[in-house]
Amino acid sequence: MNQDQFTDESYELNEDDLKKLQKLINDAVNRIEFYKRYYMKF
Repeated sequence: MNQDQFTDESYELNEDDLKKLQKLINDAVNRIEFYKRYYMKF
């Protein structure tokens, strides 16, 4: 992987990337919340 590919000018997030990122974050948050509730039972 070339470092030059990820300069500010050349790399921009488009709508799809943002949606995917948001979904990943939501999934992670939901999983954390689920585990917190799950472990609180013990």
